[in-house]
Amino acid sequence: MLRPRERGAECRFYVSLGSFDTHADQPKRHEELLGLLAQGLAAFHQEMRLLGREGEVLVLGFSEFGRRAQENASYGTDHGKGGLMFALGPVRGGVLGPEPNLEDLDEGDLRFQLDFRAVYGAALRFLGLEPASILGPGPAPLPLV
Repeated sequence: MLRPRERGAECRFYVSLGSFDTHADQPKRHEELLGLLAQGLAAFHQEMRLLGREGEVLVLGFSEFGRRAQENASYGTDHGKGGLMFALGPVRGGVLGPEPNLEDLDEGDLRFQLDFRAVYGAALRFLGLEPASILGPGPAPLPLV
């Protein structure tokens, strides 16, 4: 269990869950990995709720690379341009960027539609920081909170 510092103190953690680079047998492996991720996030949220801190925690999830839209011959997907991000916590629900258009691909990949700095900017604002001072000029932060 994570032990929080005094209320108002800032804590930052980075946790990694690997092995999503599935070029073969992706459905079975992703089911296992996403189940593990869901269990971990649910347990973390429960701990934060028990501590009365759930409104003070923002979780960002992302992948360092995208995947192809089409399955390969080994029941997996290869590296592509389209990636994902998600935010959990005191945030607006739903899709905050344009939904992917599977009929309009870029050489078999999802088209770039949202600059990740817009999500990072929202996280920085959540932390009480000015995004431009860290990210430089760029897209406006998404209205996550």
